[in-house]
Amino acid sequence: MHGINIRRQYNTLYMIAIFGTIVVLLFLSFSHHLTDNLANQRLLSATLGQQKGTLPSGGSSYLQGVVAFRRQQYASAMVWLRHAGAMDTWLVHWHLIQAESHVVGWQEALAKLDLSVPQELGLYASILFEHLPTLSPKEQTAWKRRIRQEHKELIVPYAAYLRSSGQYEQADIWAKLAPDYANSRDAQLTVGISYFYRSGGTAEAERIFQSIYFQFGGAEAAYWYGRTLTYNGKPELAIPLLEEAVNNSQTSIVSWYLRDLGTAYAQVGRCAEADSAFNRSLQRDTSTANVERIQAGRDALSIVCKK
Repeated sequence: MHGINIRRQYNTLYMIAIFGTIVVLLFLSFSHHLTDNLANQRLLSATLGQQKGTLPSGGSSYLQGVVAFRRQQYASAMVWLRHAGAMDTWLVHWHLIQAESHVVGWQEALAKLDLSVPQELGLYASILFEHLPTLSPKEQTAWKRRIRQEHKELIVPYAAYLRSSGQYEQADIWAKLAPDYANSRDAQLTVGISYFYRSGGTAEAERIFQSIYFQFGGAEAAYWYGRTLTYNGKPELAIPLLEEAVNNSQTSIVSWYLRDLGTAYAQVGRCAEADSAFNRSLQRDTSTANVERIQAGRDALSIVCKK
């Protein structure tokens, strides 16, 4: 009898242990699902630039599509993004067209875009310039002729792409093909920046940026004019322009403006202001490139200020 009771107690404890394990596993699974769902909501809200709000219909599919897209799993991304249609946002459309350009074909994807819509023009340019270098020289020439003759709205973006790729002489040539070059701030900026980075071109860059600044104004024009003046040994003239650029810029690139403002301050011996500008730049941009540039500025600052 005593042995039977022991077996019953053992069986009861065993069943309790099994039941407890199941409950714990269910709880962990639910917690993981809840946490994952909340994380998805936060990620989507951040992606859409929202502070609050629940995950909209199709949001989970959109996130799955973005993850697949970033992993270069483009076919999978297309499936998820097509299920996210209820969101009906530009972000879904952008990722879907980009994914299709890798799966269906980039020229087929371009055919779906309306170049009269600024956002779609930008997407068209992004896809075209990504794939253009993969074409044969003959095909590249044909596309460039097409841009000049049929898609003149792409001339300035293409020039900017060439500039960002370090092809400064070609960028200069293409920017000057802009249909209304004399009234195109972006085309003239591309020419000025191309001269700035070319050997012996900073004097011409200064002239171009001065013209842009007085014709169009704006933080970017003030920055490039001021930066070029600093490079050309005129920091006292550059400082008001760089201060204007910093005070009127709302973008992340203000870290560049602060860095060059700090350099100009250092060159005229305004040591405390230079140090402050460098610190503010680092607070906004901790990339290796920015850190290295600022360190070079601090080295010069230490000589000028005898620290």
